[in-house]
Amino acid sequence: ISVVLRINNASFVAQTVDWNPPHLYATIRAAYEHKGTSFVRVLQRCPHFSSHVFAPAQEDFGKMLLMNHNDGVKLDEPIKRMFPNRMEHDPRDLAQARALADRTDVYPIGVFYKNDNASRYDEVTSQGLGITQAEKLAAIDGMLDRFAV
Repeated sequence: ISVVLRINNASFVAQTVDWNPPHLYATIRAAYEHKGTSFVRVLQRCPHFSSHVFAPAQEDFGKMLLMNHNDGVKLDEPIKRMFPNRMEHDPRDLAQARALADRTDVYPIGVFYKNDNASRYDEVTSQGLGITQAEKLAAIDGMLDRFAV
């Protein structure tokens, strides 16, 4: 997360866990709905080789820190109550996001950083080509069709 927070156009950076499906789904949904470059780190166990890696956090939700904000991951109250450690975190605050990413005492989950005003690849490239996004997609589809069997 610390490395991704230093990428200029990464405008949505979040972390979630695979053993809490509501949080996992809500985080991926928020990343999908975000207009811009999204990065979601999923703390995930391999059932064969590393099922024990996150066992302490699975057994004690106090080892996780749920980051709350109106512009963050949307969770129902019963799900939020599962996490005894919660904090209000404004995902527009990059300095605080970086500080949270460096924590080793807990696993922070939720949206670290979100910037709706960051430059987006689709907007920048459409300006340079002088064509609409629809025309660009049609051209790409045409090129890919040449390789279809």
